[in-house]
Formats: sequence, structure tokens, C-alpha cells
Amino acid sequence: MARLFLTALTTIGLILLWSPVLPAQEEEGGATEEKATEEKATGDEETKPEEKPAEEGGEAPAGLDMGGEEGGETGETGGLDMGGTTETPEVKWPYQEPLFALYAKPRTHARVGVGFANNPDLNSLAFFAEFTFAFSDIGIHVRMPLGMAMHDNGDLGNKFTIGDLELGVQWLITHEEESNKHLAVGLDVIGPLSRMGETPDDVVADNNFNNRYMLAQKPFLDIGLIPKLNVGLVPHVEFGQNIGRVSLQTDFGCMILIMDNQDETVYGTDRRYGFILFYDLAAPVAITQELSIVSEFNAAVALDGLLGTGFAITIGPRYTVSGFSAGVGIQLPIGVDNKPPDDDKMVGRYDAAILARHHIAAILDLSYSF
Repeated sequence: MARLFLTALTTIGLILLWSPVLPAQEEEGGATEEKATEEKATGDEETKPEEKPAEEGGEAPAGLDMGGEEGGETGETGGLDMGGTTETPEVKWPYQEPLFALYAKPRTHARVGVGFANNPDLNSLAFFAEFTFAFSDIGIHVRMPLGMAMHDNGDLGNKFTIGDLELGVQWLITHEEESNKHLAVGLDVIGPLSRMGETPDDVVADNNFNNRYMLAQKPFLDIGLIPKLNVGLVPHVEFGQNIGRVSLQTDFGCMILIMDNQDETVYGTDRRYGFILFYDLAAPVAITQELSIVSEFNAAVALDGLLGTGFAITIGPRYTVSGFSAGVGIQLPIGVDNKPPDDDKMVGRYDAAILARHHIAAILDLSYSF
């Protein structure tokens, strides 16, 4: 009995002695684990690169551009651009000038034209000099045609002649700077300078009128008019617009010709007035800022019983730099066959004539804008 009691006391004493040691060991083990965790976190912090807040001037990692205020939109920091993209500025193409068609923007300039035409009746080497003075939206011009009539007849040979003087005014009604869209109207007056030296009864005399008769007077007679001009009026309208590289332009007008009073027995007609409509459509295409390729359609139609129509295609390059412009081209009439009825007439802008008839014309156009 005493032995059992002693054994029980011994067991209880051992339990009481071990009880404070177990919690201490658990606390020591927990502290060890916390210390290991702290050491691991400290090691991670030491290996992790230091990052500064954006407010303190910290920079984003190299190679990544998140589109910040400075350079994010234009990608100035290099690397990956997550912001907006840079837009290429739109190229603004200059307004190109045609060759035969009327130009609708008044400007102060001097112009010289040269044209060689192969005519069924005779060849011609023609020139014209033109000067335009522009102020505000108004342009006033004077044009003087002259040239060489190349007769096959050995007696006449090559004769230098003077054409009909032209005075005109042009008004730019509207103009949009952005698209170069414009609308202009004009009126030209043609004076009969070509009739100087005329001898009424001598049709073979060596004077200006007779020397250029086959070139410039006979086309009037062919369509049914008396071939002696008193005065001509030419109202016209021009419209144009830039469409990308193309300067689309068109013009139309009416030549009102009032001829001299002649007896019908002289020329076989007593028709003293005539109306000839003309139309041009031009589409110069800019290759560069200075160089363009010009293509045109040109037409003329006689009205009120007169027999005269003409259609042609014109093509050639034009080069413009610092106010100077040079163009060369070829006009190919459609339907000139040298057979009756003689209805293949064109407006003779490069023939030193009001009305012309030719198989082919080669032209050189030079101008300088002030």
C-alpha cells in the first residue's frame, strides 16, 4: 500500500516538474520559426531592387514605356510605346498649271509661248507674249500673238505675221485656301490688229493680212464666216480644285465674232457674226512638288449653222520652281483628215490665230510669276 502511494507521489512530482518545461520549448521553437521567416524576408528585401515612387522622380524600368506625360505619347523614351502613335503630317500638293486650258487663279506673271503646228494648208511657227497684272482677286492681261507662216509656194516663202491683240480681265469669285477650290469668270476683247496693211482689192499684195490668210483667215471662211474680223468678245468661266495630287480644272466659254461687212460676191458668204463654244478639261498630276504631268481634253463647236467642230488631246510635263514654270506638250487633234466637210477646227491658242486647223502641234510654255 505504502509502495503504491509512494509511486503515485513520484509520478505526480515528475508531471509537475515537466509541465513548465514543455511550454518553454514550444515558445523557443516558435521563436525559431519566426526568426527564420524574418531572415527570409530580410534576404528578399536585400535582393529586390530599390523602387522609388513616381512622385519622388522614380523611373519606370528600362525598355517599358507606359505612355507617361513626358514622351509616352510620342515614344521618346524608346522601348515599348504603350501610348498614342505619331501621325505623319499630310503632304499639301501645289496647284498645277495646265498647258492649253485657261488658268483660274489671277497672278502677276509674264508668259511666252511657242508652238509649231503642222497644218493641212501650211505649217506655222507661232509665238505669243502675255503679261498679267493681278491685284486682290482681279487679273488684267494683254496677249500679243505673232509668228511665221511657212508657205509651200516658193513666191511667198516664210512670212512673219502679227495676230489679233487680246485684252482681258478675270475675276476670282471664290477661293478656298485649304483645297485650292476656286471659281473665276472673265471677259476678253479681241482687236483686229492682223488686218493692218490690208488692201481691199488686192488679194495677193505683200501685207500682213494676205501673208497670214491661209493660216488664220481661211478657217473663218471654211466655217461660213466673212474672214475679216472687226471685234471679238470672249466671256469664259473657270473652275478648279486640288484632289490629292491632281489639280482638276475645267473651263468653258463662247467666242462671239463680229466680222466686217463684205459683199457676198467677194467671199461667197455674207455671214457677219458667229458663235463658237469652247471647252477644256485638264488634270495635271503632281509627281513631285516641282514636276507634274499634264493631260487635257480640248474642244470647240461652232453654233447657229456654222460648220466647225474640233476635239483634241494634249499631254506633256511641266516643271515649276521659285516662280519659274516651263511646260512642253503635244496636242493631237481628233478628226483632222484633210477631207471635206472641213469641220475640224480648234481654238488657236498656240497658232497666232483665233481659230486654227492642224494635224499636230508641239508647244513650249514659259512663265514667271512675280
